[in-house]
Amino acid sequence: MSDTVFSKSDSISRRNFMTQVAQATLGVGVAGAFHSRAAEITSSYAPAKRVIYLYMDGGMSHLDTLSPKGRGVYKSINTSAHGIQVTELLPKVAQQMHHIAIVESMTSTQGAHAEGAYAMHTNYTKRGTIEHPGLGSWVA
Repeated sequence: MSDTVFSKSDSISRRNFMTQVAQATLGVGVAGAFHSRAAEITSSYAPAKRVIYLYMDGGMSHLDTLSPKGRGVYKSINTSAHGIQVTELLPKVAQQMHHIAIVESMTSTQGAHAEGAYAMHTNYTKRGTIEHPGLGSWVA
């Protein structure tokens, strides 16, 4: 057990924490807007300068691209990121993998692909004629 004691002054608000996470993840942060303590805590995470969001609706199977795990048609190759393999079809991606984040924990309660895609892009289930803002709106 650690002897470290945290006081209320060591904590950051949920709003500041979520702001920091969004800024670091989406790369939309402005350094001057960082709360000093939150910046200290997240100093090891540099905000992304650019984000390429690939949503391959009807794209290649994960078994033949970024999550082969020996189950696909093609062989798996090691990457520049420790413990991560990709398919042999992506040798240049393998060289740059230490710059890439792969999210493999996405789930949906939606059974149909169209409704699941809507939920992934907006964080809402479809509701009649209501149109919710998607990822592009959040970034803008």
